[in-house]
Amino acid sequence: MSIKNAVIVIDSGFSQDVVAQVKNLIGFYDLNSGITVTGAPLIKGDQAQFVLQNLCRDPLDHGSIVLRGLLLRKPDCAFVLVRAFDDAGALQRTGWSNGRVVSDGWVEAYLWARQLCASRGFTSVANLSFGGYSHAQDGSGWESFKLASVVGSGKPVDFADVTSAVPNLSGHVLVAATGPGDGRGIHCSFTASENTVVHGFQGGTSVYNLWVDRNVSSNSEHCHWQLLVKMNGREVAQHQGYLLPRNIWNDRQQLTFVLEGEGNFEFSITPASAPVVSVQEPADLVSELASASDAVLASTRFDIFVAQGEDACFFDHVDADAVSEPACLSQVIAVGLQAGSYGNCMVNGIAKPEVKLAGGGPISFRIAEVTALVAGLLEANPTLDIAQVRQKLLDLQPQ
Repeated sequence: MSIKNAVIVIDSGFSQDVVAQVKNLIGFYDLNSGITVTGAPLIKGDQAQFVLQNLCRDPLDHGSIVLRGLLLRKPDCAFVLVRAFDDAGALQRTGWSNGRVVSDGWVEAYLWARQLCASRGFTSVANLSFGGYSHAQDGSGWESFKLASVVGSGKPVDFADVTSAVPNLSGHVLVAATGPGDGRGIHCSFTASENTVVHGFQGGTSVYNLWVDRNVSSNSEHCHWQLLVKMNGREVAQHQGYLLPRNIWNDRQQLTFVLEGEGNFEFSITPASAPVVSVQEPADLVSELASASDAVLASTRFDIFVAQGEDACFFDHVDADAVSEPACLSQVIAVGLQAGSYGNCMVNGIAKPEVKLAGGGPISFRIAEVTALVAGLLEANPTLDIAQVRQKLLDLQPQ
């Protein structure tokens, strides 16, 4: 085979007619069934029939459109396809039980695909036309941790040497969509210097992700707060801050909560009484703890993201920084639109998104343009790492 580069497409699924057009299919991973198919070297004959008849599904009709666009631009590349969404349209993420991984998610599927490409001596570029706000938009999380082990700046090594103790960090790049960039208030942030109320609207049941930056420079164990949730003026939930554990990836407290119904909502952050540790605590100590709690709370940062809910938005305390994950990860090149609104998102010193395309259209369908461009750069120079590719793309951006 004269092929030197592969395109990894991780998406909602792929229809039979589009997959049948792929000339150089080397791998297919269906996360729903857990089935992987690897060509020798290409998926042909009975293998191809098995893939077409049993694994090709795309209820959202999204991955099929993305793949069709990539085939128009890079028809002769090798392809690895990953169906990473279930029939209900939910992204498959890593499954955990008792602190152990029990099922693969999209990042494990990427690692499988990347290793397959490396074992064939191919460079690779992954097209990630999806996004969400599962983490705190700070570049942290399990996916970031796993990607950092195989993507980054490093000296090039033999692509075929997959047994090397030092992974090849060159020649493999991920490209992802930033999110709609439509200016909708999907992220709010504030410090609770006073009783803080966030107002918003949702068109139906929505999911929210709250992150709390516990001020570890102060005695953060004395920081007690509560979140009151109202829907159409009626209190529907109350959450106590001291009960929330710290996230292991960024040391922030996290709360994911569901709000049912349609209408106007209010999220109120207020100081809360410290939990009673002992009935024998003296009154002056209780007062001291309360004062310490108020002082810490006043400098504590709160971030709330709309994790699910297309119509949900915040009306006040809106934070313009809105680059979805995985595009916000430092191991990924983020692609947005010049007309898009993404704020001033910085992750590990990298301004996101790195690439802004002229024109309109859903960004999830436009990033194929950048994926194809990166594939060309790697074909010309397979030793490029993501930092070098990022700089070349920045150099091509209009000033």
